Amino acid sequence: MKDLLKLLPLLAFVVGATPFKTGSMFGNKLLVTKQVYMDMEISGFHIGRVVIGLFGRVVPLTVENFRILCVGEKGYSYADTPFHRVVKGYFIQGGDVVHKDGTGGTSAFGRHFNDENFQLKHWGEGWVSMANA
Repeated sequence: MKDLLKLLPLLAFVVGATPFKTGSMFGNKLLVTKQVYMDMEISGFHIGRVVIGLFGRVVPLTVENFRILCVGEKGYSYADTPFHRVVKGYFIQGGDVVHKDGTGGTSAFGRHFNDENFQLKHWGEGWVSMANA
């Protein structure tokens, strides 16, 4: 239980993410076109749901890839995958749908998924990125 309590501030960062503020360089292009959610657990205890807005006008293929992996539509799913890397005060990393330890991964479109673009930046807490290895 003591270890569980140590993780709560980190997850409060994710769950309590600040609302998005539109960057003027994108005008109305940063419309949230899809939403997905992830239910979070620590040691089997449900601690909350994270709702993630996806910007399909800027990165449509990346959004579709993330959505498919969130819902498990093509055999792989983020369900029951742990955060395998935590850098306190900076980020958490998870999503290894193959080995669940950060050494494997795949996309909804095959083993490798080319980067779509790098137009969006992390403008504060609560931004989500997909790493491409």
